[in-house]
Amino acid sequence: MAAAKEGEEKVEVLNYKDSFHPCHVLETLKRLYMKKELCDVVLVVDEEEIKAHRVVLAANSAYFYSMFTTDMCESVQKRISLKGIEFEAVELLVNFCYTSSIKITEKNVQNLLSVSNLLQFNTVIESCCGFLKNQLHPSNCLGIGNFADHHGFSDLQNAAQCYAEKHFLEVIKSEEFLNATFEQIAAMLKSDYLDIASEKEVFDSVIQWITHDESRRRRHLPEFLKDIRLTLLPPKILVDCIESEKLVESNDTCMRLISEAKNYHLLPERREKVPFVSQARQKAHGTMIYIVGGEIHNRVFNNVRRFNFETNVWDEVAPMNKHRDGVGVTVYSGHIYAAGGCDGDVALSSVECYHQATDKWTYVQPMACGRHAFGLVELDGWLYASGGSDFSRSEYNSLERYDPVKDVWTHMKPMSTMREEVAMVTLDGAIYAIGGDNGVSILNTAERYDPRLDQWSACVPMSYRRRYFGAAVLKGKIFVLGGSDYDEDHNSVECFDPRMNRWLSLPPMLTRRESPGVVAIDDKLYAMGGACVNVETEQIDCYDPLSNKWEEFTPLPLAIEGMGVAVM
Repeated sequence: MAAAKEGEEKVEVLNYKDSFHPCHVLETLKRLYMKKELCDVVLVVDEEEIKAHRVVLAANSAYFYSMFTTDMCESVQKRISLKGIEFEAVELLVNFCYTSSIKITEKNVQNLLSVSNLLQFNTVIESCCGFLKNQLHPSNCLGIGNFADHHGFSDLQNAAQCYAEKHFLEVIKSEEFLNATFEQIAAMLKSDYLDIASEKEVFDSVIQWITHDESRRRRHLPEFLKDIRLTLLPPKILVDCIESEKLVESNDTCMRLISEAKNYHLLPERREKVPFVSQARQKAHGTMIYIVGGEIHNRVFNNVRRFNFETNVWDEVAPMNKHRDGVGVTVYSGHIYAAGGCDGDVALSSVECYHQATDKWTYVQPMACGRHAFGLVELDGWLYASGGSDFSRSEYNSLERYDPVKDVWTHMKPMSTMREEVAMVTLDGAIYAIGGDNGVSILNTAERYDPRLDQWSACVPMSYRRRYFGAAVLKGKIFVLGGSDYDEDHNSVECFDPRMNRWLSLPPMLTRRESPGVVAIDDKLYAMGGACVNVETEQIDCYDPLSNKWEEFTPLPLAIEGMGVAVM
């Protein structure tokens, strides 16, 4: 309180503020509204009447504020007709003016949002949009997105679009997808954030959408094909799946686009002229390592564990149908294939395929024979299985090739040497089979398979004999690590440089191990699990070629060996 000047009378001042005053006023207005007292306007909707107070409506709605404070004829009218909107929504909004609360449900939200938008109840608009965002689901996101686009709710439309892209493989199974607009399909195809395993899934979804109303939609196929990143598909898929589709075959523009996509693979020097986006779409999740099967103390598992590099967390996905140790694992077209292995008693010939979108394993055509501790790789759209044994007394040198499109295995030219516990990798269009055990001795030899000629040729041998070891390709070189040589388990590492045609020794791993899982990710090498002197380990060692050092990495959730490894 300010001091009084000399000669002035001292005046006491109190600045009083009633914190509950807004509530009391609103409660009084609500009673007046409920009793229909002092009302000065009647809203007529669907031939029903709502009596209210102009000042209250104007305080809550920019629409009514403009109506009652300008020279519009409604500013002096006692009765105001609101046409083309539903009574229930208007009644809810008028009640909101007097209560500050409104009940939003799945049944009324879209109608309420439309009327709120028309009458400019901005806070209700925000609440309805937030409600719809929380309700987004693969079965309704396209419908919500279309509704938002129609009414100009750009934030809600973007949220629905992002949700549809993130859950694309689930969205395409919905009825809404079949009824989606051309603009919605085109927007998803153009997106860098479409979460898919393979561009073939995008192509299949486009064909599904077009055939739902072929006569009116087939004209859109050429435009869609430009947005499908065909150059990311193996040539075999382009020929066997894309080019052979009847809708593509019957369209000259489509056939020309397929031809240009094939030229991308055939003529690398002309890739800049290809009218396709050749950059892979960004994943909604980080890189994943999948640990498939394996054994602990002779107990064989069918579990599949997954590590997310973004979250640094291990979790589990659906288990395989069969328990498998010494299993062959590879990735093709966004799916994981697990073949052969041993269930603890016999070598298996069965093959399973994991679909990430459905989290399910399904059987495909089995191999010609049961194989344990063999090599399985993917090359140019084919899967190759070679070596291994029958888990009894017979080692194999046979090679068979699987066509995932036709679901057929074919015998190819066998290796020159029987190889159980062999490691196989692909590099520069060829397959390398390295080391293993021929039933007589452990091998340091290697051979190279040229699929174009169906021929094997000898390679420079490794420095060490190895079986039950890991191998991976990193920066154009083949790295081999660990394994065993009779009674000794290795931690030694060496790499093969095809340009120099020689093996080079590298720093050893931190842990001796046989039967590890080995992968290369982001220019680093990871050696996972395995066993030393029959004791399993959960340790993961990570090798960085830049520093030429090994470091410990986040360990496996359990100590295990003999598993297959895949990267997605």
